Amino acid sequence: MVHEQAALVFTLPFNLRAANESQGGPPYLRFNLYFISLLIPLGGAYPHPDTDVANYFLQSTTRENVRCRFAVFFKHLFSMVQEEVSRLGKPLALEETCFAVTWRTHLDSHRSRLYKEIVAKSQVRLIS
Repeated sequence: MVHEQAALVFTLPFNLRAANESQGGPPYLRFNLYFISLLIPLGGAYPHPDTDVANYFLQSTTRENVRCRFAVFFKHLFSMVQEEVSRLGKPLALEETCFAVTWRTHLDSHRSRLYKEIVAKSQVRLIS
């Protein structure tokens, strides 16, 4: 649903689910999905989880550390996304929905790399 919305509005999607939650759906459907997947290959939920981002936030042990991690992460997120958008050429001249589609298409192939780089820049040693 978020992926479809991203064709209309500039979006920074995150999937923070555990990886095992993307494998074949809820438990009551797994049995049926196994047989369906024999006919139609299923890749689990889309998009795949952003495990680097989820693990970055799960490293925190206190509420204050979580707040600090979010602040640092979003600082780098917005800075690096701005750089990434500028590499696309002149997308700001595009109509809003055209820009959203351009960004979504770009993010489809660069999302994992971009989020890994943001997490790497966001790594900070927090004092408990």
